[in-house]
Amino acid sequence: MATSQPASLPPDGDATLTATTSPLPSLEHSLQEIDGLRRAARERGWRLLAALGIAWLMGILAVAVSGIASVGMMLVVGAFGSLSVYFIGIHGPAEAYKQAFKSQVIGRLVAARYEDASFSAGGGIGQAEFESSRLYQQGIDRYNTEDLIEARLGATGFRMAEIHAEYKTTTTDSKGRTTTHWHTIFKGRFLVARFSKRFQGTTLVLSEAWRLFGMSGLEKVSLEDPAFEKLFAVYATDQVEARYLLSPSLMERLVASRQKLDAKVQAAFMDDHVILAIPDAYNRFEPPSFWSSSPLLSEDDVQTYAADIALAAELIGELNLERRIWERG
Repeated sequence: MATSQPASLPPDGDATLTATTSPLPSLEHSLQEIDGLRRAARERGWRLLAALGIAWLMGILAVAVSGIASVGMMLVVGAFGSLSVYFIGIHGPAEAYKQAFKSQVIGRLVAARYEDASFSAGGGIGQAEFESSRLYQQGIDRYNTEDLIEARLGATGFRMAEIHAEYKTTTTDSKGRTTTHWHTIFKGRFLVARFSKRFQGTTLVLSEAWRLFGMSGLEKVSLEDPAFEKLFAVYATDQVEARYLLSPSLMERLVASRQKLDAKVQAAFMDDHVILAIPDAYNRFEPPSFWSSSPLLSEDDVQTYAADIALAAELIGELNLERRIWERG
C-alpha cells in the first residue's frame, strides 16, 4: 500500500518524547529503541549500497578490459548480487523497523485509546467479508488489507482495518504488446461495528453515483430528507426496516460525517452490524521513512497517529452507536 503521510517532522529536535510532553510517557523508551534500530539499519544500508556501487564499477572496468563476451555474465552476477543485497541487507532490516514501530508505537496507542483492544499490523478484514457488504460491485483482481484494530468502545465492539481492492484491465498496442493497468475499487478504512438496533435484513447506503444502477434483490428506498438523498442512494431488502434504521437523526449524522471527513462514505446495515467504508488516499499507520535522518517522531506526529486511531471512536460517537436500543439476553 502507499506510503503514509504523517505530520511533517521539525528540522531540529529530540528523537524521543519526554514524559512531560508525550500523552503516553511509556512510548519514550520504545521510541529510543526503534530509532536506534532505524539508525543502525540505515547506516548498514548505505554501506551496502556503496559496496554494491563499487562492485558494479569494478565489473564494468573488467568488461572493458576483457571484451564484450563478459557482458552477459556480468549482468547475471550483478543482478543476483544486487537482489541479494536488497533483500538481505536493506529490505529485511527495513521491515523489522516497520514492524517494531507498528507493534510498539501504534499498538500502544491503540491499547491506550480503547477497551479490550488489540492491533495487528498484518491482520485485516478478509476479501470475502468486504465483498459480502455489497458496497462495491466491481470484481476484485488484487486485494490487500492490513493494520487491524479490534476493540470495544463502551458496549460497542468493532473492527477497523485498511483495505485496498483493485481490478485490472489490459490493452494491446499495434505491435501486439500487452500492458496491464490497475484501477482502485476502494482504498481506505473499513469499519465494522455492532449496531444499536436489532434488525433482520440488509440496507445499503451508497454514494450518489449508484443512483444510476439497480441492486439485485434490493429495492430502492425513498426517504424524506433532501440533504441526505442528494448525497446517498438507499437500497434495502425491506423498505420499512430501512426507514426504521435510518432515522432522521441518523441520516443527519451520516451527512455530517461525510462532510466532516470530506470522503464518499458508504454504509451497509446487516447481521445486526453497521459497516462503514471511508475512502482514504493514504496509509495511516506507516512509520517515518527508513532512510530519513530526521528525528523519529515529534509530539505532533504522535497526535496525528492518535487522531487516526480515534476515527472509529469518532464515527461510533457521531452515529450514536453506543446508545443501546436493545441488549442481548
